[in-house]
Amino acid sequence: MIILLAIIVTSTVFISCNKKVPAFPQELTAYFPYTPGQELVFNDEEGNEMRCTINEVEISQESSYKRCSKCGLWPYMEIKGSKGLFILMEVDKDILHILCYFLGQDPFEKQIECNPYSSNAIADIGNTIKLENSIGNELVVIRAKGIVKYSIDNVTWNLVE
Repeated sequence: MIILLAIIVTSTVFISCNKKVPAFPQELTAYFPYTPGQELVFNDEEGNEMRCTINEVEISQESSYKRCSKCGLWPYMEIKGSKGLFILMEVDKDILHILCYFLGQDPFEKQIECNPYSSNAIADIGNTIKLENSIGNELVVIRAKGIVKYSIDNVTWNLVE
């Protein structure tokens, strides 16, 4: 009787927790079109140079989970680089979350309400995304270019193309 009860409970948990997570929308990867080994070069107004190397890019693929502990996973794109660069884009229902750490600053954040899987998602988001942090610094991302400008501690750095 105990074994039968355990089988019923276990199968119910697996059925109720079965969840499919779609792949991260391929179109959104264009906002951070980076590849491992790529070097980003920025100059400030005085001609000082700052270089950042992309170390890792991970994009989630479609997956399926049966265990309840994994049911909360969202499609994501994660980028890690030198200079403390960490970029995370996640899709939660109809919201695109963007979080970016750079040069040890407070995180730059933005939430965009749209359906990232719709055919007009890029039009809804636009070609330019401005992220800000709690201390007034700004980071500008342009589709197909990535980070093109950031302002930290009253110094503005622009991407050298």
